[in-house]
Amino acid sequence: MSDYASLNNPTDHDIVPTTPTDDDPNDPHKEDAPPQPPHRLVILITIAIFTGYAALVLLQHRLSQAMDLETSTVFQHGCSFNYIGNLIFRLAHNFVFSAVRPRNRVYISLGSMSLSMSLLGGIVVLGGNHWVGWSYICYFMGGVAIGTFESNLLTSITPLGHATKVWAIIGMPSGFALMSIGGFAYRSLPFVCDSDNALASLYIFVAVLCVLAMFVFHVYIPDVSMKNNSVDVTEFLKNVKLWRNWLPQLKWLALALACNMFSVSFFSGIMFYILNDRSYVPLFGQFDHEHLLVNHGWFFTIFNTFTFVGDGWSRRVVYRFKPRNPLWFLLVSAAGAGTWCSGGGWWVVVGGGGLTLIFHALFFFPLCFVHCVILPTNSHVFGTFPHHCTTGHLLHLFCKRGHLRHFNAIH
Repeated sequence: MSDYASLNNPTDHDIVPTTPTDDDPNDPHKEDAPPQPPHRLVILITIAIFTGYAALVLLQHRLSQAMDLETSTVFQHGCSFNYIGNLIFRLAHNFVFSAVRPRNRVYISLGSMSLSMSLLGGIVVLGGNHWVGWSYICYFMGGVAIGTFESNLLTSITPLGHATKVWAIIGMPSGFALMSIGGFAYRSLPFVCDSDNALASLYIFVAVLCVLAMFVFHVYIPDVSMKNNSVDVTEFLKNVKLWRNWLPQLKWLALALACNMFSVSFFSGIMFYILNDRSYVPLFGQFDHEHLLVNHGWFFTIFNTFTFVGDGWSRRVVYRFKPRNPLWFLLVSAAGAGTWCSGGGWWVVVGGGGLTLIFHALFFFPLCFVHCVILPTNSHVFGTFPHHCTTGHLLHLFCKRGHLRHFNAIH
């Protein structure tokens, strides 16, 4: 793993910029560039998309019940198109939308998510059209939205400075929490009773939120151009051919992120199929023969609250860690997977051995901890890229040589 250590001290031989940006007055990463005031409303843009992403992941099982397809493997395969669309368009947006500016690709992403949510809420749930093909169409559209969104939004707001990007990044866990906590709490209210109408209203809420986000992005987020801040098809293919220059430095990070994201994606949804009674969750599982039952909706509301706490806490505490190979953090993912396979709900809520809720929230929410620890740690080890690293951006960032000049520009 010696290649990993070289990331802390990149040399000109490792990374050679080919497109100078020193003459760009809108480059916020120049040493003499003054700090720019944040455009805080950008948080609404990321909240909208990630609320939609949470709806696709967390409401999947409830949607199968509304469509009377709970045991349908065809439906489950359709839901996997969320990840297929995401995977494809992490790179394919450079080809499919090559004639479209990154800023306009953000509108395409928001529109795709809004349409996906509108179809699920209006046609499928309220309209009663339970054709299984809707799961393929709607989930693929959601995947296209997620895969296209992140890199293009961050590219669009890079000229606005680091503070604006911080607000955009905060919107990612906040948007997920809006659905995972707020949405589940809403469905658990006595007068709502987790009805199909409540499910449809959540989908329609996200659709409207995405439309509002497009309005905010157009009116309140300035459109500032910056040289060499996007990659066209020709440059992308050229950089792919130079894989020997960046793959050796990327391989351990990519492996760690791939394994971690598999854990997060898998275990985010699987519990709804394990604890699949619509009314109750056995808190102690087989330990008390499923005697103590808690409300299903409120259980997952609390569970998702701890997810959010672990998420937010780990994003802050990781910068206190000494940089190390992120593969070590996969041990925490393994520990998290073990707790989820315990057969009941209590490991998920209180941590093994009867630990308190506070201890669990602050110390050991394994999957969300590693999900959030690895991402900032990778950025920290790199010296932090201008675009906060995520799985889909790593290849994109390495190939954008003009930006790779700005190691140690942030944090």
